[in-house]
Amino acid sequence: MKPRLHFKLIGLMIISALIGLIIFQGYWLKGLYGTLYSQMESDIREAMRIADYKEIFYRMEEYKQKRGEGEEFSRQISFSNVDMEAKQDTLPATEKLASVDIGEIDLTEVNLKEQAETALNELLSALNSLQEIILQGMHDQFDSIAPIKFEIYDRFLVEELKARNIHAHYQVYLMFEAEKNHQVFRTLSKSHPAMAPDTATAVFDWQDASYYDYPVRMNPKYLSEADPTISDPFSYRLYIKSPARIVFRQMTGILFTSFLLLVIILVAFLYLLRTIMRQKTEEELKTDFTNNMTHELKTPISISYAAVDSLLHFGDPVNEKQRKYLTIVKEQQTQLAGLVEQILTLSVENRSTFKLHPTEIDLKELIAQLQEQWLMKTNQHVRFSTHIPDGLTVTADKTHLYNIINNLIDNAIKYNNKEICEIAIRANKEPDEVRISLSDNGPGISQAHQSRIFDRFYRIPSGNLHNVKGHGLGLFYVRDMMKKQGGDVTVESQIGKGSTFHLILKG
Repeated sequence: MKPRLHFKLIGLMIISALIGLIIFQGYWLKGLYGTLYSQMESDIREAMRIADYKEIFYRMEEYKQKRGEGEEFSRQISFSNVDMEAKQDTLPATEKLASVDIGEIDLTEVNLKEQAETALNELLSALNSLQEIILQGMHDQFDSIAPIKFEIYDRFLVEELKARNIHAHYQVYLMFEAEKNHQVFRTLSKSHPAMAPDTATAVFDWQDASYYDYPVRMNPKYLSEADPTISDPFSYRLYIKSPARIVFRQMTGILFTSFLLLVIILVAFLYLLRTIMRQKTEEELKTDFTNNMTHELKTPISISYAAVDSLLHFGDPVNEKQRKYLTIVKEQQTQLAGLVEQILTLSVENRSTFKLHPTEIDLKELIAQLQEQWLMKTNQHVRFSTHIPDGLTVTADKTHLYNIINNLIDNAIKYNNKEICEIAIRANKEPDEVRISLSDNGPGISQAHQSRIFDRFYRIPSGNLHNVKGHGLGLFYVRDMMKKQGGDVTVESQIGKGSTFHLILKG
């Protein structure tokens, strides 16, 4: 893949990940908002119910104190703020009792969970209905004894709303059920316990607010200031402006944390893109420098090599000492030229213009050329043995395959400390691949280093002294070029028993 295309793909993936994260976070926050909003509405209705309970029992306690503790009270009500238990001790026996049938659960069915959830929901709904029936009965029994005190209800309502972390501007109205289903509103005034005059203007100001109706109906004749013209039952209606703000206030910490995390991730992604861009630029500069440097070095190396070679073979006769030094210079120039060539090859192969040129190669002929060249140029005693079938061919880039096998032979000779360096080269055709094996009788490679010898610039450590000169590029080049040609390279080795490298190419 081209570096520029690779960079664009990384950027696209990062942007896609950011967009996906923002969408997921928004979806999660929306779900959380809906849950908290539903919980807030449930808390508001619960606050209205508890405030109504407390207002009723407040009136009853006040009424008992006025009558005196010694006088008989036929409808005695006790209320516990802890367990919210209400009971009526002496209700007439003829009162109609409410019962709820939640049905039966068929335990033999597969969908037991769904049936259980349905039954539980029905039970909870029935309990809510039962609470409404109890409150309705309490109002019917006690409102005739002591008129409703709206300022007390309003005070208890404020306490219950605050206890549920609901802080907002609100208004409570008495909603009368007039004829033809029209609703008449009377504002519940905090400054006066009774109803204020009909305040259509005040209601109009709150038309855009959210409202919550109280399900219990009360008799208007039991109001502290009854209006004889109104005979329809009434109930409470609570208006709250901007209930969404309440939820957002509750979500402040979560929203801030989510926003902070998104900002951190965005900054991290931008920093990552910037780092990738900088590394890409540095890599291009390094590659350009390497190419220019190696090209510039090849010319003086070639000229100096030619000059030394001329002094050795075509100039005036040289004595033994001069020949020795000139030979050393020539060998070092040869090594330097090989190093420059490897660096140039590794640099070029990473460029988008790098291309392989696969051709059909006769392996026996290629190995014979390498064998002849090494026997001529090495000063060590080398013994080659080859086992390659006649006519065995492989499709690969000839130049790079030549360099690959040449590097393996070079290592086998350089690192061999025995009197005779034995190198065995075998090749065989398998159903889907061609395997070339090169074995030597060298010192071998320990198991700990076998996984790293193909890394760039890696050399097996031997203290501060390396008896054999090298730069750790040869085996890296072997593996890299084998991978690029769709093949692989493996090694088998034991200390003191030599090494075998296997080159695997597609057949």
